[in-house]
Amino acid sequence: MLDGNGIQYELNSYGKTLTEDQIFCKIEDIDGLVAGLEPLTKSVLGNAKRLKVISRVGIGLDTIDLDEAKRRKSMVILYLYLQMGLC
Repeated sequence: MLDGNGIQYELNSYGKTLTEDQIFCKIEDIDGLVAGLEPLTKSVLGNAKRLKVISRVGIGLDTIDLDEAKRRKSMVILYLYLQMGLC
């Protein structure tokens, strides 16, 4: 779906949840992020110059600094369907 629409993306090459330092380095020039449990702190979001949307896969938003996301006008989407078995 992404390839067919000319959307560039990068998969997590670490094979595990990224640390704050790892996500800090990766987030600078992206428009959107599908996040797991990565710590999206004020510092990390402050380095996200173009970020418009954060899609959180899983349950809970406690790893995202919601005040900073709101201040930066980034949309946060919580996607629960996979956990609930609705897909």
